[in-house]
Amino acid sequence: IGNDLEGSGLSGLDAFIFQWKVDRGEYCANPATVDFDRRLPCGNDYRANERAMTVCQELVDNQELFKCHEIVNLNIYYEACLVDYCSVDLLKEAYPVHCSTASAYAKHCQILGVGVTDEIWRSEMSCPSVDITQLAILNAGPQQLNFPVKF
Repeated sequence: IGNDLEGSGLSGLDAFIFQWKVDRGEYCANPATVDFDRRLPCGNDYRANERAMTVCQELVDNQELFKCHEIVNLNIYYEACLVDYCSVDLLKEAYPVHCSTASAYAKHCQILGVGVTDEIWRSEMSCPSVDITQLAILNAGPQQLNFPVKF
C-alpha cells in the first residue's frame, strides 16, 4: 500500500476506504464521507447493531488471525466489517461480510510476511473456501452485482 493519502487530510476509516477506491472516472472522484459510530454501526437498528458487532468480533477472536495483530491494525478492518455488515447486502448469505473482511486482513498479513493460513482462519470462522466464494459470485448474476451498497 503506497502513501497516496499524504496531504489528503484523511484518517481512520475514511483513509482506509480511500485506499481501496477504484478509479471509475468521474463516478467516484472523491471518497464519500462516512459518518460512523462503532457503537451504533447500523444506526438505530439495535438488533442489527448487535448482530454486526457479534459477527465482526470473530475477526478479533480468531486465533489464526491473532498472529498478525501486532503487525496490521485490526481496528481498521473491524470498523470496515461493521460498515459493510450494515450497508452491503450483496452475497450476505453466500459469503458473509466478516469472511470477506477477514480474507482482506489475512491477505494484508500474508503480504507483510505473517504466516496466516487461510484454511485455519476460515475453519475457525466457518467461512467458505475461495472456490465456493467464487462460485457464489458467479451464480449471483449481474442483477445482484449492480449497486450493492445502500446509503
